[in-house]
Amino acid sequence: MDLELVAVDLYGLAPDSFTAARNQAAAQAKAAGEITASAAIKALRKPTLAAWLANQLVRAEPDRVDELTRLGSELREAHLTRDGARLRELTPRRHELVAELVTAATRRAAEQGRKVTEAVADRLTETLDAALVDPTAAQLLRSGRLTSALRHVGFGVVDESGTPAHLTSLTIRPNTPTTAATPTPAATSKARAAGSAGRRGSSAGRAEYGVRPTAKRAADPADRPTPIGGAGRLTARNARIAATARTTSERQKAERNTAEQRAAERRAEREAAERRIAERNRRELEARLAELDSEYAEAETERAAAEAEVDANEHHIADMQTAIERLTEELDNARRELKRAQSQTRRLERTLTRTTRMAAIAERRRNAATARLASLG
Repeated sequence: MDLELVAVDLYGLAPDSFTAARNQAAAQAKAAGEITASAAIKALRKPTLAAWLANQLVRAEPDRVDELTRLGSELREAHLTRDGARLRELTPRRHELVAELVTAATRRAAEQGRKVTEAVADRLTETLDAALVDPTAAQLLRSGRLTSALRHVGFGVVDESGTPAHLTSLTIRPNTPTTAATPTPAATSKARAAGSAGRRGSSAGRAEYGVRPTAKRAADPADRPTPIGGAGRLTARNARIAATARTTSERQKAERNTAEQRAAERRAEREAAERRIAERNRRELEARLAELDSEYAEAETERAAAEAEVDANEHHIADMQTAIERLTEELDNARRELKRAQSQTRRLERTLTRTTRMAAIAERRRNAATARLASLG
């Protein structure tokens, strides 16, 4: 019996059909005299729902699963070579491909009448991410024989219970240790807030400066031309007006220069204030991001612990079911043996009754013969 083919067939079945099909295959192997193969098949564990979804993807979407593992190799190479441009190019495709595969698995489960909860979808996402990050996880995924979802941690790949993930052996008893997953570093990227761009100030509606028109002054009798010496007084007055105009123009020019300088200083102060605000906002965002990272890490730790506990209970239930099935089989065998023994006992009792009756008849005959012999003597 080809155990690999048997395992491939079993892990392609729906979860609720797995146990009965596994027991039937084990019974067939036992009936054929292949006791070791029967034990190996009996040791195959029922997959969790997330593991079943991953196994279905390997069978229904082999090309995209191969693309996923190739993309993982390219991402690891880019990470090791610190090729930032390549990482930025591959990362969006990584998220798109994982989302596409999860959607395809959810749709395929719905077609078979199975609802995929958010928690199960998250476990499937973690399994695909682990296959991207770690080559051992990729090999486990491609086998199509997962019994548990995978998760990449700092020291390697673990299953849903938190124990190192490995492929179930088909030739040895369960719980036999195998080679652990090779540790690989996790690649994590964080988005940081960038400083806001400085705004350029513009001075609009700047006031125009010019010679302010002077009000018409009332005629001074001293300035009023007179027939005697009027030309000299007119020349002196014109000189005073020209001097005043020059002084006013110079003052207005100085005021314009001062106003422009003050406007430039205000723009510089405003831009410096905006840069300080942007820098403060950036520091506050970084501090808040660090707090959120810490909160996420704590929440993830609690979720992983709860998930591990749930999975441990699920596997414990599965182990108990396996034990019950084994004990039920032994009980059925014992009952059949008891029936055979009871039937044989009844047959022997009938034989005893018959032989006892025959012995009594023979004894009576012997006694009669003895009596006749005694009478002849």
